Amino acid sequence: MKKLLLLTFSVMFFMTACQKTEIIIPDPPAFLDAKQVQYGLAINYTAKWCSPCGSWGAPLIHDLSSMGKVVAVTNHASGDPMYNATLYNGMSSDRPTGGGIPSFWVGDSKTTSTSTMTTLLNQTPIAGVDAKMYKSGSTINIAVQVKFFSAGSGDYYLSYWLLESGIDGSASAGAYAQAGTSDADYTHDFVLRDAYNSTVYGEKILTNPASGKVYEDVITMNVNSAWTNEVYIAACLWKFDPNGNPQNNNPRYKYINGIVAK
Repeated sequence: MKKLLLLTFSVMFFMTACQKTEIIIPDPPAFLDAKQVQYGLAINYTAKWCSPCGSWGAPLIHDLSSMGKVVAVTNHASGDPMYNATLYNGMSSDRPTGGGIPSFWVGDSKTTSTSTMTTLLNQTPIAGVDAKMYKSGSTINIAVQVKFFSAGSGDYYLSYWLLESGIDGSASAGAYAQAGTSDADYTHDFVLRDAYNSTVYGEKILTNPASGKVYEDVITMNVNSAWTNEVYIAACLWKFDPNGNPQNNNPRYKYINGIVAK
């Protein structure tokens, strides 16, 4: 079924390419090809009314994002027009803020250290993730492939996040104006707008996968008409740890790998 879905997705791409010649579609065998390359993960809990979030939180999430292949996300707190209670509470239930913002997580560590990101990026991942997206009007179709390069144990989950970058946060942006910054061109980037099925850490896809195991799927997400800037998808693979203790900054969903699809 999943191969059929991918074929349908490829045909949809091809038909669209016939109508819009600027879209170039690769040959089907090269459509998805997950590599054993580690992507980093950087999470920033933030808010437009929070001065430290503008003065040092925003520059730090950009620094972390620029360190290599990194999935960067900003999750906005209440009192902010970019706040989504379900997503904020869902993410912070396993990766707590510690009671204040800005608050950062790098992979499975609650930290602001760039060296932690360097260590994460230098790991050899057990699995790779590849994803392609195509946006048509208010709909995004995402094809994803997860490939295991060595055997895994336990339950693995896959999540899809819809992110938006380039939202005007300058002093003239009204309700979106960011406190704590004097940057006339300030923009809110990596904003977590939605998650597939409103589930931040995704749904279980595999249990005890063997080396060489490949998982493929195609899903659809809708885009709110108010999200008019750069909208894209991040797919993240997690291993569930039933012994995790979020209250001690030990998340139950351990980050394995991810990908950004634009």
